[in-house]
Amino acid sequence: LGGSVTGGQGCRDHGKTYDAQLVDLLNEHWPAANGQLHESRNWGHAGANTVSVAPSASAVLGPWLAARHTDVLVVEFALNDFDFQGWRKGSREPIEATHRATEAIVRQTLEADSALAVVVLDIPHTKQPIDSTIILAAVDEVQSRHGFGCAMNSSKPWPSLFGAAEWHHDVACQYGGVAQLSFVKALASELTTAPRPELDACVGREDKSCGLYADFHLGCWGHSIAAGLLFRALVRDPPVVDNHAPRVPPSPVFMTNEELRTDYAALFVADDQLVIEHVVAADCAPEVVDVKVNEQHRLSAKLCHAGGGPTCAGGWIGPRGTLVNIFHTAGAPKHSGLHFVGEPCGQAISLEFAISNGTRSVRSGYRVRLLFVHSYEHFGNFTTRLEVLGTTHVRELSGRWETRTSIPSAEVIAYLPASVKGKRIRLTIQAPESGTASDHKIAITGLRVLEIEDKEEGFLGNS
Repeated sequence: LGGSVTGGQGCRDHGKTYDAQLVDLLNEHWPAANGQLHESRNWGHAGANTVSVAPSASAVLGPWLAARHTDVLVVEFALNDFDFQGWRKGSREPIEATHRATEAIVRQTLEADSALAVVVLDIPHTKQPIDSTIILAAVDEVQSRHGFGCAMNSSKPWPSLFGAAEWHHDVACQYGGVAQLSFVKALASELTTAPRPELDACVGREDKSCGLYADFHLGCWGHSIAAGLLFRALVRDPPVVDNHAPRVPPSPVFMTNEELRTDYAALFVADDQLVIEHVVAADCAPEVVDVKVNEQHRLSAKLCHAGGGPTCAGGWIGPRGTLVNIFHTAGAPKHSGLHFVGEPCGQAISLEFAISNGTRSVRSGYRVRLLFVHSYEHFGNFTTRLEVLGTTHVRELSGRWETRTSIPSAEVIAYLPASVKGKRIRLTIQAPESGTASDHKIAITGLRVLEIEDKEEGFLGNS
């Protein structure tokens, strides 16, 4: 579970991403007793961080892993967590928010399956080639102050090369059996005994695929290092856990039980690679057309047009069809959901869902949060219309983003009373009535229903 590094955007050969190489190592050196092969499932969400992913941990991730008797969950969000500021309007202070979101994923996963192992993998935070000297100096700085153990006593943060590793480490120390693996520390250990010419030779070179990184993401060689690090940690006896905390503390450490429930324990989740494919109900039959996505890429896709037929060359791509890479012109690993590409002329697509009567009762009502991509890469406006119990809630939203990054971010599209539980809810998402294909992309990556916090009750009449 992670961001674009986990998704493999810096390693074009998807058989060489760290999860694929880890499975190969396990099958070769540590085969299953019953002769079956180890397998992995990759949930790499381009641009995601723990805060954007955590609300689905309770309703989707934990039960999904438990039902399949999963052995280990690897969580990798270091780069995106460290670049937190500016990601979401109105967000909490980055360190506090990352502590809470990381704990939500760890805690809710372990509550679903207490036998599951959780490993937090932290990749170095840098977008330029780094040499052995920089890595060794960063590790020495931490070691000289307080080391990497759980009995830390220093107010000075770890060097920025570690990214959000220190924040994840804080959480791992509170949950027994949760391992936190620092890529930087592991590299330093290897460099001390065996310098890596592949790393040092890349410094100053123009080749962006050289060394640890391929442009802004971890390259295939870097993925090999990560896979080896994970493999050694998993097969080592005893495991790499340096704390004696209870496996799951009686109460959350970085937030209250109430905050965990209202901010992270979703009552309904439709996520891009997990559940959303089960709730999509298009308003019309799709038609195969040729869509120009950008100057370098054309896609033959099944698009859904509103009304009696298409009046322009654009439409919605559902999660079961061919998916276009919305982030870059080169081939991407996988990023599903609902996408709008091409020329807009009011095309719409609808989802129908309900908050199950089997979910816990709430006092104040519900907030519906739509996850969609904010990006500088030609994303545009759209309208949402949510209908339930004879009431319609309309929002005008925009995926335009000035920052040079692409981010799945959440917006509340409606506040609903508790009486909607078990009722059919219909959400329609509509493209603009006019415009050009070059600046009206839309990518819907998730839908979540959470409990309203008491302080939000006043919004119910204004939604």
